[in-house]
Amino acid sequence: MRKVLLLLLAAWACQAMATTQQFVVEVENMLNLARTDVPVVIDVAQLSLPFELQSATVYVGDKEIPSQCDDLDGDKRVDEVAFLIDVVP
Repeated sequence: MRKVLLLLLAAWACQAMATTQQFVVEVENMLNLARTDVPVVIDVAQLSLPFELQSATVYVGDKEIPSQCDDLDGDKRVDEVAFLIDVVP
């Protein structure tokens, strides 16, 4: 079964103005068993964003789920968005 996720990515130019972009991501469980807390990592470089990512919000349906933006190389830029989801067969 596929789980459809919505990613809202944002860059804040200033408090009054923000650039946002939405992505729909499908995660498919290839195993024939239910799994909980499956890590999902989105590589920001592969998204080809027209702005520098500063925050992300992840939704499963209408529900926001915890996520984090990671700077893996210490350059003060977001390299990935990571979160955990439950999937069923």
